[in-house]
Amino acid sequence: MRLSRPENGRILLCCLGLVALALGCAVEEAEQQTTPVDGAITADSLYAINGPEDITRLADWGGPQYKIPGDLRIDSTQLEDLAGLEGLQAVGGDIIVRGNNRLASLEGLKGLQEVAGGLIVEDNDVLLRLQGLGGLEKIGGSLHLRGNQVLKGTEGLENLFFVGGGLYIEENGNLASLGGLLNLISIEDRLVLRDNPQLQQLNGLEGVARIGGEMVLGGNGAIDPAIWGALRKRVGAVRIVLTDSLYRINNPTQLRALELLGGAAFSLAGTLVVSGDQLEGLAGLEGLKAVDGHLVVEQSRRLTGLSGLSGVRRIGGSLRIEGNSVLTSLAGLAGLSQVAGNAIVKNNPHLASLGSLEGKNFKWIVGGNPLLQTEIQEQEQTPEEGVITNPLYRLASPADIKRFAQLGGASYRLEGSLLVRGDQLASLKGLEGLTAIGGSLRLEGTGALRSLAGLQRLRKIGGGLYLQQNSRLANLDGLEDLKGLGGPVVLQGNPSLKHIDGLARIKRLKKNEMVLGNNPQLDRQSTLAWRRQVGNPFTVVAETEFRLSGPADITRLRELGGGAYRLGGSLVIAGMEWANLTDLQGLEGIDGSLVIVGNKGLQSLQGLQEVKSLGGGLFIVGNPQLAELAGLRGLTSVQGRMVLSDNPQLTHLDPLGQDGLSLGDTLVLGQGLGLEGEALAQWRQKLKGGGGI
Repeated sequence: MRLSRPENGRILLCCLGLVALALGCAVEEAEQQTTPVDGAITADSLYAINGPEDITRLADWGGPQYKIPGDLRIDSTQLEDLAGLEGLQAVGGDIIVRGNNRLASLEGLKGLQEVAGGLIVEDNDVLLRLQGLGGLEKIGGSLHLRGNQVLKGTEGLENLFFVGGGLYIEENGNLASLGGLLNLISIEDRLVLRDNPQLQQLNGLEGVARIGGEMVLGGNGAIDPAIWGALRKRVGAVRIVLTDSLYRINNPTQLRALELLGGAAFSLAGTLVVSGDQLEGLAGLEGLKAVDGHLVVEQSRRLTGLSGLSGVRRIGGSLRIEGNSVLTSLAGLAGLSQVAGNAIVKNNPHLASLGSLEGKNFKWIVGGNPLLQTEIQEQEQTPEEGVITNPLYRLASPADIKRFAQLGGASYRLEGSLLVRGDQLASLKGLEGLTAIGGSLRLEGTGALRSLAGLQRLRKIGGGLYLQQNSRLANLDGLEDLKGLGGPVVLQGNPSLKHIDGLARIKRLKKNEMVLGNNPQLDRQSTLAWRRQVGNPFTVVAETEFRLSGPADITRLRELGGGAYRLGGSLVIAGMEWANLTDLQGLEGIDGSLVIVGNKGLQSLQGLQEVKSLGGGLFIVGNPQLAELAGLRGLTSVQGRMVLSDNPQLTHLDPLGQDGLSLGDTLVLGQGLGLEGEALAQWRQKLKGGGGI
């Protein structure tokens, strides 16, 4: 993290004694160096807060009022509040407050006035309120309030009038009010209100005049369809997606409710069942364009036609027309062009024709229709595999699993991704019918799940397998039948995970990449053996900071990295007695900083020659035997500042002066490494914006 920037054009030839270097990659330079500009902290793309010490350090660096140009991440900490961040006024990227199981208040953000990116507040188990965000008037990106189980309302956002992305309010178990959004006028992308079981009113959205994307609704309390319909009409013609797993229409009241919810253009993410003896027609549903589940018209005693379904173009499951005593025509389905499952037409005594559906290349199952004139041969229904077409399906409770399984049937596949999140699921039992996932399988932030039992029939995942921040997950038992995996394997932040034996049948990774980090109990030898089995995928070691001070640390890093690998955070080499770093071969990049400080025996940097880029800075300080930098000959990019000081045997910068090396904005040199003339000009050209030396 870069803390200051010299004024443009100013050259600082710094003869430094010992540079005080915090292992958090901060450097306190001599008095000749300039102070922070306009309260801005010049950071890399991400500033992470992991504990109170990070808040204190940030406040010390920033002063009474400051801004961060990148992202601010407060993720999976033990913080109870954010006291100490009161000076933070603006964030140039996203703010992510996620998975903090003791965080009860955001009051420490009361000075915040501007977020250029998105604001994500999710999976904070005891967060009661949003007070502390009252200074926000605009959010440049999306606002996500998701999975905060005790959050009761949106109070604290009263001054917010503009959201530059979407507004996502999802999976908040006790959220009952949106009243804090009373001044919100514009949502530039989607509005998503999903799976908030206590939410029964839309107070707070009365002033919204614009929604730039689709409106998504489902899984909430008993929201009045007329109020939703009024909001839909006020913002104009946007597409509506209704995500409940099952919609039933048995009478005119239910028909009118669906009409109000959907409007002129809508789709259902679940199944639609029309039945009963109170309906004579389906007028009002002309706006229905797609049903991602099944479309069922059954046991209707007064329904003669399906004209209200004329807008339906696609069915993601099966079409079933069965047992309708007076139905004479299917002309209302003339626009239907795609049925992923079977098209079942059975036991409709007065049905005379399939109309324009006759020539459709559907998987027909027809029988028991005595008046039907068709060239389709009668056949008995055979078992079929169901299809759930949702692009993303979320499971946060046993009730979600039950709905998902009902939607799929005895055997089914999901075309999109499956996300399992939250503390309510201790088991995945009930998913035994799931055979394939077209997208990714993600388990994130689960607090009770110990294994993947329930997924025994899952054979293929088209995307990646992401297991992150699952506090009790001990193994991957349940995936024993999994053979195909199209994306990366990500195992990060699972403190109880002991082995990955459940992946034994996977022989290769289509996307040859793996991410490992913060799984302290994971057996390294068996994991290494599995990686060899699948072809030694490129690995990202995703730890915020990895420290090397002895042989055991190097061995652990090599076992985590395997063959070729990259560090997702910073690498700190301190207190080493070894003469070189040859055992680090295979390391190709570091997303954070490279800090080499106080190594009495270190003579060269051999072992780092494959490192091509540093996402942060390069700090080489206080290494009395270090005489050359040849081990960094592969380095082409340093995004942060470069500091070399108090290395008495080091008299030149070769090979770092090579053509093609790009640097951050500051180069700090200690005694004996001063640059003059043409050499100085060449180094100056490498610095961003002609920065300071």
